[in-house]
Amino acid sequence: MATPKSLKKPAAQSTTSSKLSVVKAAARRIRRGQTVNNRAPTKVGTAHQVHPEVAAPELNFDLPAQLEFHYIKSSSFRMAFGGGVYGGLTPDGRYVSMFIFNERTPIPLQETCELKPTGQVGTRKGKVGRTGIIREIEIGVVLDGSTIEQMIPWLEKQLVHLKLMRERRAQGKASNDE
Repeated sequence: MATPKSLKKPAAQSTTSSKLSVVKAAARRIRRGQTVNNRAPTKVGTAHQVHPEVAAPELNFDLPAQLEFHYIKSSSFRMAFGGGVYGGLTPDGRYVSMFIFNERTPIPLQETCELKPTGQVGTRKGKVGRTGIIREIEIGVVLDGSTIEQMIPWLEKQLVHLKLMRERRAQGKASNDE
């Protein structure tokens, strides 16, 4: 048999939800200009003023000796070949815009080819499209000064490793040729 709603005992509130309801009630009283726990009202919305009832607790803890960093690829992650870079300071002078590109010859928009009597495609008679070299921008990155300062030593280290690998390959190739 079902118990009528009027006879059911109210469920005990969890500590978190009861604290949250106290904070919400205090915030409502502050908005109305009423006192909270016999304290003068604090104007809500002014810079750097947080009422004591809704302020975050002090964080008293020791910093850990080490941190773990987890690298997770975003949904827009992709690998791109960087054949060059273009960019400079942003208009406000606070950051550097860097655009990484690859270079290639243009792909024709249209070609006209000879058709052989056998039905095979013969030599190209003409094409429509761009001339010159295409620099296809792969990605744009905006960096601040401290990030650039961190990147420079890392890039220099990678360059040293790259040169060593090239030297080892050249030495291995030379010894194989002998």
